[in-house]
Amino acid sequence: MPLPWMFINCLEEGCDWIDMNGFETESKLKIHPKQEHINHFWCPGRGCDRVGTNGWIRMIDM
Repeated sequence: MPLPWMFINCLEEGCDWIDMNGFETESKLKIHPKQEHINHFWCPGRGCDRVGTNGWIRMIDM
């Protein structure tokens, strides 16, 4: 079993994926926000499905 200091924590405020609940690899951490957190940048167009967890993480990607 990995030691507690080997886990990578999610930096999103209020997320419980920290310490022993953290991630074992960087790639798992990169997937996590896309599936679990509401993305900060949504499409302003009416009827567009790029909202909520389907939005963008970075403004430059819009």
